[in-house]
Amino acid sequence: MRGRKKEGFVSRLNRSLAILIAIAMLVAVWTAGGASAELRAPGPRDPHRYAELTSELNEKFAEHFNMHFAIDETVFMTSGRCGEQNAFYQDPPGPQRKPTIMICAELVHDIMTEFRYDDLSRRQKSKALAGNVAFIILHELGHALIDVLDLPIVGEHENAVDEFAALFLTQQSDFGLLVARYWATRNDFGDTGLFKGLGGPSRFADEHDFDRQRAADVLCYSYGSAPRELAYLKRELGRSATHCPRRFRAAVKNWDRLLQPFMKG
Repeated sequence: MRGRKKEGFVSRLNRSLAILIAIAMLVAVWTAGGASAELRAPGPRDPHRYAELTSELNEKFAEHFNMHFAIDETVFMTSGRCGEQNAFYQDPPGPQRKPTIMICAELVHDIMTEFRYDDLSRRQKSKALAGNVAFIILHELGHALIDVLDLPIVGEHENAVDEFAALFLTQQSDFGLLVARYWATRNDFGDTGLFKGLGGPSRFADEHDFDRQRAADVLCYSYGSAPRELAYLKRELGRSATHCPRRFRAAVKNWDRLLQPFMKG
């Protein structure tokens, strides 16, 4: 009798993403111990308007990750006021090491106030707001995992962690579309349809590809995960849509291979 095929990391985490987003959506509308080494979400570094939203997401990601993966160092997930629109992972050297993911309140504020959603339903608006904050947290979590697990990443780390974050959005219907829309509209590179821009540079993208590329990548992975169900995304992707299913399969296979040694059970 053949044994059950071991579930991959993407399918494990995507299985609970719908619950996470349902919780985060409520917070988004409202705002308009364990192992010795683990992800920990102790709460915000200092009080700010979006502390409840970021804490809720941090706690859910940490809880779910710790359930399925083992790491050698504790990583803290927090938020606070930084004086700029930013998010980052830092691990200063020294005997009192404290690897930390920081989500800046100013960047969350930008998402909450500058993202154009006049044509969206209340549900879509909530999904877009919570989803974009989740994307940023997952992006920085990717940086943390590359560091503490010493993952062998080929190419630019920024692109790799964008890919890591995008993979979690792929089973949420229009979720990837709404997340991509935010990154698309941060710069005025479209004057019609979905990508009608609101203008303004992205400080979060200082070391990343252009925001337009991030938007295109999220859309590509979303479309590639379900080409038939999300056929309408071909209009936004153009000729590049042809390569998206292959890109999606390759990304899932790559991250499964990288994280398989750290899965529990």
